[in-house]
Amino acid sequence: EGDFPAHEGLVYPEWDEALHVLRPGGAGAATNARGDLAVPWPIPAAWPRYAAIDWGYAVPTALVVARSDPPSGLAVVERVAYAAQVRASVWARLVPELAGGPLAGPLVSDHDAGERAEVNAAGVPTIPARKDVVEGLERVARWLHAPPGRPPRLAVVVDDRAPPSHAVVGRYDGAALVRELSGYRYPPQPAGQVGGARDLPLKRDDHAADALRYLLADLDGRAADGPVRLLSGRPFRLSLASGR
Repeated sequence: EGDFPAHEGLVYPEWDEALHVLRPGGAGAATNARGDLAVPWPIPAAWPRYAAIDWGYAVPTALVVARSDPPSGLAVVERVAYAAQVRASVWARLVPELAGGPLAGPLVSDHDAGERAEVNAAGVPTIPARKDVVEGLERVARWLHAPPGRPPRLAVVVDDRAPPSHAVVGRYDGAALVRELSGYRYPPQPAGQVGGARDLPLKRDDHAADALRYLLADLDGRAADGPVRLLSGRPFRLSLASGR
């Protein structure tokens, strides 16, 4: 019906901007386009903050910061700082500022030893990311998946009204991550090939997507001691008064 070619090769067919993207409005909430998922805006201070970074220089470094609502299990990507040709020593100074507040755990970092050392020396502890790509892709897909009558576990804030901006990294709401997730694809399958092992995604415009994989692996590890509770059986909407 004309829809399939647009989705062919997508790494995350679960991704739906109308569902997963939250935009702040004028009523103290950030809401998705469907109107069935909202969070208090600004996000309550009680929601713990986590972050992960994927290093680059010639290609962008991406810092992804998410807030988690423990009662519901929802994670909201609030900030994505994204810039090329910025040295690790500069990022080390910027991470606390760009995160928007103290992190609830160490910064999850790509394995580059020099970059990690710079951030550790600046007073931001790091832990190495879990970098298995196939496992990570499956993990992100599970967070994006929304069963009937239940919400996804992941949303991204995009503030088109007045996106936050910084002199070094520019805009740092979730717009860069939305752009990457919407275009993240596998390479075309060779002509005549049917079935067979799937290649890894194209290694292009995936820096924030990689940082997201690292972040969600960390969150899953933190939740391993107990089940994540999700609301079911009715539309999911967080109370603006309680933050739940």
